[in-house]
Amino acid sequence: MDQETRERIRINNEKGIIRESGGGFHSPLESAVRHMFYTAWSGRYECNRIYSVRREHLDFYSVIYVLEGQLEVEYEGKILQVRQNEAVLLDFHKPHAYRAVSDRVDKWEMLFKGNESAAWGVDNPE
Repeated sequence: MDQETRERIRINNEKGIIRESGGGFHSPLESAVRHMFYTAWSGRYECNRIYSVRREHLDFYSVIYVLEGQLEVEYEGKILQVRQNEAVLLDFHKPHAYRAVSDRVDKWEMLFKGNESAAWGVDNPE
């Protein structure tokens, strides 16, 4: 993964992040890149109410799991509420946004890609 991409997905400089744990980039094996899918980045973040992300495009798919609190996700003209113990699967190739709607949000996020990633049904997040 090139440095420009790393900077685009680095979230520890975003406002509203209180604590980061386990966040990091992953270097996949060449066979994983050619077949199926692989994790490019993952991490757990505790955020406050001012946390928000808005992007037009990022060359990944994402799973966001809310451990505590609530996120509001804007995707394909829909507003989704992702509550504690719920997850959302998003295609970051499309415009997307998410923000904390509770005073504290504890979330785990994984960015992935690969030849089989699009087959995960991310075209319809409901």
